[in-house]
Amino acid sequence: MNMYLHHCRVFALMAIVVLAHAATMELAPGNIVTMEKTIDNAWIESETTDGVKFYLGEVKSDKKVETTRKPGQYQKVIYTGNGEDLNFMKAENLYGKGKFDESIEHYKKATVSARYHWVVEQAYRRAAECLAHSANKNEAVLSLLKEYVTRYPKNIHMAEVVLLRARLGLAAGDFAGATKDYQEMAKKGAVWSPTAELDGMIGQRNVLIAQKKFTESVAVLTPYLATLKPDENPDAFGKVALAMASDLAAEGKDAEFIATLKRIYLAPISSEAQARARLQYARFLAKGKTTESAIAAFDQAAIAGLLGGDDETRTGAAKLAHELVTRIQNDKTISDEVRKEYRTYASQF
Repeated sequence: MNMYLHHCRVFALMAIVVLAHAATMELAPGNIVTMEKTIDNAWIESETTDGVKFYLGEVKSDKKVETTRKPGQYQKVIYTGNGEDLNFMKAENLYGKGKFDESIEHYKKATVSARYHWVVEQAYRRAAECLAHSANKNEAVLSLLKEYVTRYPKNIHMAEVVLLRARLGLAAGDFAGATKDYQEMAKKGAVWSPTAELDGMIGQRNVLIAQKKFTESVAVLTPYLATLKPDENPDAFGKVALAMASDLAAEGKDAEFIATLKRIYLAPISSEAQARARLQYARFLAKGKTTESAIAAFDQAAIAGLLGGDDETRTGAAKLAHELVTRIQNDKTISDEVRKEYRTYASQF
């Protein structure tokens, strides 16, 4: 038999199996969480970007009531059973132990054997994630994601799927493909997930940075940052502003870099973002050769350390502060009293 025809026949048979299985999927038990209350003992038929369709009452009764909730009318679905699918349970057990390679085939089998749509969907995503842990598996991941999206074109996890696909593209040097995916995330963020737009914008920036296109990156982030209000969306504001500050520094635009850092650490956002901005400013000031620059840099590093940011920032701030104290101690233009004072400050780190 012609090999091409053989492969076509195999894929056609697989498609028939998947479609036949999809037609016999069962209603999944779960609870629908809304702002007002939790709807317990629901039987979920589907959950897509169009909303969730479910039934109330006895699952096998002709009198069960069909109900729907559109996006925005519910917060999440909590599924209460996995249908006791052995393939899925084996895969989840191995996944929980970090045995990603061993779990892949069980997840793949679960995409056919599972009784509930949500189990099938999770099996696809987990299998793709596990494959992504392995070297030289990009094509296998992309193939699996394509199969998942083809089978569930309106799945509620598109942000996760496209983000993984974009990251793989970026890692492989497919800048055009990665950019296209990140742009799609930014465009459909409101529908896909609360963080999809942010991930899409930062992703586009990362593609440009990989090509050392710092000017283009700033041009992408500047209008987006202008839409973010720090008091309403502090995490996004901090992340985007810090990224833009780094790109301005790479361009050698010191005045804009410093202005952006000050905007960050004076904004009503998380102390972690403020600390990172202070540390970046301290490192910039530390490049100066004067006594004033050393003292100003120490002040910024000290504040960064005291703000209680992440481990990397705290460690970096402490290291820089101690380096600056040594520099201050060796500065003969500074009085003994001031040098003693800075030794005391350094002991707090």
